[in-house]
Amino acid sequence: MLRNRYIRWILTLICLLLFGIFVAYNIAEQKMCFFKASAVDCVTIGIAVVVSYYLVQKQTNHQKQRDIVSDIVLKMQLSFEQKELYDFSGQDRNTIMLRNRDLNNRIHILEELERDFGISNEVNFIRQHFDEYTSFIGDHIEDINYLIQSQNELRRPIELVSHKLLVTAIHLYK
Repeated sequence: MLRNRYIRWILTLICLLLFGIFVAYNIAEQKMCFFKASAVDCVTIGIAVVVSYYLVQKQTNHQKQRDIVSDIVLKMQLSFEQKELYDFSGQDRNTIMLRNRDLNNRIHILEELERDFGISNEVNFIRQHFDEYTSFIGDHIEDINYLIQSQNELRRPIELVSHKLLVTAIHLYK
């Protein structure tokens, strides 16, 4: 890693040195003609600089948004890795419902962004399996002991969602 870094610095310095030599040669050979430019040349350069700046800034903003969405997805994935999502030992009804509501809100954020980032299929899959999970819990929320014994049934949709969130994070950068 360190060796590659030095090689990059050396190559950069060589390129800058060659560019400087090229500029100095042109100035020496062409004297004052080197600095002459027509109004059309100046306007063309100005337009090119403005358009380039706009396009680079637009891409940078989109990349920042993509990074934020990726961060949300990866944090959600960590949330779905928690054992407490399928092992309800020592948890009360309110804790379970609040956690599900929080996860549901995060999925809703992804649903709002799915078109902009081309992750519609992934978000639909996540929503479908999370709804399956919450439906199972909703059907048996009054009987916590049954939910404690149903870890395998609860674990399957959670693991599917967790895996799909990783796939979604990777898909964001394709």
